[in-house]
Amino acid sequence: MKVAVLGDLIEDIFLYGTCDRLNPEGPSPLVNYQRTIKRIGGAGNVVENLKNLGFSVDFIHPNTAPSRKTRIVANGQTICRLDEDIISPNLVVDHETFNYDFVIVSDYNKGAVGDCSKLIQQINCAVFVDPKKDFKNYKGAYCIKPNKQEFERFWGPVTEENLRSLAENNNHKLVIVTLGEHGVIYYYEGQTYTIKSCVNQVTDVTGAGDCFMAALVYGFSKGMSVHQAVELGNLGAGVSVTHPGTYILSKNDLIKTKVFTNGCFDILHRGHINLLEASKKMGNYLIVGLNSDASVKRLKGADRPINNQEDRKKALESIKFVDEVVIFDEDTPYELIKNIKPDIITKGGDYKAESVVGHDLAIVKIIPLVQGYSTTKIIGEL
Repeated sequence: MKVAVLGDLIEDIFLYGTCDRLNPEGPSPLVNYQRTIKRIGGAGNVVENLKNLGFSVDFIHPNTAPSRKTRIVANGQTICRLDEDIISPNLVVDHETFNYDFVIVSDYNKGAVGDCSKLIQQINCAVFVDPKKDFKNYKGAYCIKPNKQEFERFWGPVTEENLRSLAENNNHKLVIVTLGEHGVIYYYEGQTYTIKSCVNQVTDVTGAGDCFMAALVYGFSKGMSVHQAVELGNLGAGVSVTHPGTYILSKNDLIKTKVFTNGCFDILHRGHINLLEASKKMGNYLIVGLNSDASVKRLKGADRPINNQEDRKKALESIKFVDEVVIFDEDTPYELIKNIKPDIITKGGDYKAESVVGHDLAIVKIIPLVQGYSTTKIIGEL
């Protein structure tokens, strides 16, 4: 999946130290310096998160020095933040060169993003916006994701009526408002929904909105429903705030319900796709166990597989429902299931739950077959 991120480049600088007394020169903490950590922030943080989640990303930003946010952190608490804003010229983007699966506008109001409503209307894919200015600048975006303070500043109280009016007036399909410790409220297709926060303790909120956006788009890229994708964004932000400083999400961070299925997948057909799609809907991370070439030969005969294991693996990895493919050489995936520890195992409708390998290790769900589709039948008709 290819993503373009438009926005401001910011450098996050963390000066860490300890504090056990006040500054004798004035009423302020005296911090004993220990170390400095520098991270890419702003839209750059969205880019780094997306890359770590497996996207191919183009970062489109003005070629100027970055703004800087320098935080002094003592004993785990942020004492103060020093901002050095570099106001850059607006981006000039040729929409005709855009060929992406998703576009993210990460506006930190440092000049890179002006009124991009005209550009948004010319882009032929879903545009997701993290706003910092008047929402009229982002008309036509598929999704806009302000936090509570931004929504109240530019649109009014966070109410169902106001969520609906923003969606209708600015032509947004999805409006998400993050509420910090109170979770998320969002509007989609005439309905308003709420999701509770998944965090018990907050360490640092730096970059939480960037992690939400990256996880949200990751959810959409995997074919999740809108509700599942927003839940994933909420989870991504929740993971972020439990870590000090700017955090970069991994796929592992976004696993809530792990689903496992397995097979030879020698010639992919509609029945396979139906199984994989239905499996993914039961969780948010789908792992496919793939029989090795040697294993397929033992199970299916010397003339199988038709396609070798690397080609079969590549084909499965190209399917948006699939998060991970693991080749196993044994006749059954029992040891693999023990190692993966899935929450749910799925198999096709020609199985009984009690006969599925691993039924003693996880919940088993049987998915109805699509009649008339099988690799054996396809080979026989060639």
